[in-house]
Amino acid sequence: MFSSGLLLVSFGFPILKWLKKIFLRMAKKVKIEHIDLLLQTLATATGQSRDHYGFGIMSERVGGTITKKYLYESLQKQMEKAAKQEVMVLSLMPNKLDEIAKYMGYGDFDKMIEHLESPIDPTLLSCTGTYYSYVRRSIPTGAVYQSPVQITQESGKIMFILKGPDRSYRGELTLSKGCLFCLMQSEDGKSFYHVYRIAGVTSPKVLQGVFSGILTGQEPIAGRTVLIRKEEKFEEMKNEEIPVDELEKSGDKEKQYLAIYFKEFSKNNLQINKSITYRIDDLSLEQH
Repeated sequence: MFSSGLLLVSFGFPILKWLKKIFLRMAKKVKIEHIDLLLQTLATATGQSRDHYGFGIMSERVGGTITKKYLYESLQKQMEKAAKQEVMVLSLMPNKLDEIAKYMGYGDFDKMIEHLESPIDPTLLSCTGTYYSYVRRSIPTGAVYQSPVQITQESGKIMFILKGPDRSYRGELTLSKGCLFCLMQSEDGKSFYHVYRIAGVTSPKVLQGVFSGILTGQEPIAGRTVLIRKEEKFEEMKNEEIPVDELEKSGDKEKQYLAIYFKEFSKNNLQINKSITYRIDDLSLEQH
């Protein structure tokens, strides 16, 4: 029986060649400019410099299998060496690159590069800031919900965050065909979909849109919604339920316009008939 030492001496070179072949099959060819972009983005996210000490802090923040040696020697030094030799790509294990990208909020390394190399649309970027969201309650009684909203840039995306009285919702805000789209979800799985008309306008003060979602009793609802930009800190903004007649009596012109917009239930709220039999006769039932 051979010892492990004898095996290494006897078969070391064939085994090393075999391991190298496996590595090359699994490895991903990565442009050195993308490695540089990854390291610079990580340095910015952690507030560290790209030196031996800085990479140590970065590795602690990322955790997992990412070590200081990997960041400094396998990425930074290998990238610098390749640049001097005018080598444009390096072969690297994709799982480690994905691990770093995920720390910074991206799905994987490829998605990170795609986001960083594709500038955010100026119209979308101009929407960042704080707002109040307004929707009419889904009952005939006239009242309007006011909810704080923050639109912010995170890891190459524009995120829409809405703070409700009981839970918060968040989702990526996207732009298509002159409209803003956002599927917002809470940690417990509740979700709403918002669409706002923007038509290429930058830094809008007011946005009109529609929402859809479900009530607690699993009933689909939809309606109109309004976003009004505010110069307030998101953390200090408050949720409020405001009766329409109170908005009407206000001396504030903004509130008076909200009262006019949300006064009529039929213009602002949409619900389906109760589904009882799930046959065609459900359509003949009166809405209550």
